[in-house]
Amino acid sequence: MVQMGFKEWLRKFGMIAAVIVLVTAFAIAGIYRWKRGRNLAQPSESATSENNALPNAIDLHQLAVNKVEADRGEPTGNKARINIPAELKLYKDTKRFLAIQVAEWRKHKFQIPHDFSELASMVQQGEFTILPPLTPDYILYGVGLKADGELTHYDQKTGKSAPLFRDETEIENELGRLNTAFKEFETKARELKTELARMKNVDRSQRAETLRQITTAQKSAAATETRRDLITSFYKSEEHRKVSASEYQKLAELSRSFDGVAYDLNEAVPRKKLKMRLLSGLRPSALRQLAEIAKAYREKFDRPLPVTSLVRTIEYQWQLGDAGNPNATRIDVPPHTTGLAFDIFTFYMSGAEQQFLIDEIARLEREGRLEALRENRNHIHVFAFADAKPPEERLIQESVTMKSSEESNEQE
Repeated sequence: MVQMGFKEWLRKFGMIAAVIVLVTAFAIAGIYRWKRGRNLAQPSESATSENNALPNAIDLHQLAVNKVEADRGEPTGNKARINIPAELKLYKDTKRFLAIQVAEWRKHKFQIPHDFSELASMVQQGEFTILPPLTPDYILYGVGLKADGELTHYDQKTGKSAPLFRDETEIENELGRLNTAFKEFETKARELKTELARMKNVDRSQRAETLRQITTAQKSAAATETRRDLITSFYKSEEHRKVSASEYQKLAELSRSFDGVAYDLNEAVPRKKLKMRLLSGLRPSALRQLAEIAKAYREKFDRPLPVTSLVRTIEYQWQLGDAGNPNATRIDVPPHTTGLAFDIFTFYMSGAEQQFLIDEIARLEREGRLEALRENRNHIHVFAFADAKPPEERLIQESVTMKSSEESNEQE
């Protein structure tokens, strides 16, 4: 009887153990699926700037992105049929639109940030308000996305950007690295050319591949040489070395705690994120116009307003132009550098959404509070007047003349 009781107990214990194993396995699998699902739900870089690391914040941001990008079930963006009011069209004199914005700058003489060090100083001085990545009414949708991961000084005389270094040692180390890399690329190109010369009875695809590798090595050598010569030329000046160290230090101080986040300047990704946050600023007067437009849009359609561009530095403006953005104007005072301009993304918006939005913006323009244009690339460009009043016609006409003069100089 005792032996039978022990066997029965052993059988029951085995069944219990099996159940425990199955429950544990299902629990582990469930946790894995939950974590994997959350990872897949992270916002794509194309629609984000800097988010808090908290799961709830990430979920809210992704929910906002989903609302922006939701299928409307009808034509959207430039494919939607809308009635564009005169206020959002170019004037007959096409120079007038930009001239009005330049005239507003001339009226107030706002400082223009040439590079990120200058922008950082202006932010610290309170000239710009850094917008959160997400509010109930708007979302920063890819603001500063084309910023790179290098800190640079923009030289106004030459129009070139020189990399910033922490100290003399970093400069010398970088030049040494570039010299070594340049020699390696040149050696590689020579070896490939020798190899190509020996290829007589090989198929065409193999020769084509070798030629491609030669071209790649030569381009890498040229790019390395250009960077090396730029650094050598810029930092041969003691004054430039001091400027570099000062500007780097300024950004380093900001990076320790900017908008509640620390950024490691030793890594490219945090440097890019720091620049993206700096590009998330507006002057208070422009922010008031944005807030009013966004609130009206959200109350009407229960979606956050997607904003793609805010303040820019002169350096970043030129980079956008070089990257193929036709809307990145190259006048001396581009509107976005004033901190008074912002762009609204309409690519996912239905005709009804766009019509409501442009009618609202047109109303504000008729009230004299801003200047706006519906651009061809699914954007609405909005420029807010600092005192909610347009500049005098005299300043506008003078700015038209200035712009005509600039265009003539460019053609020459």
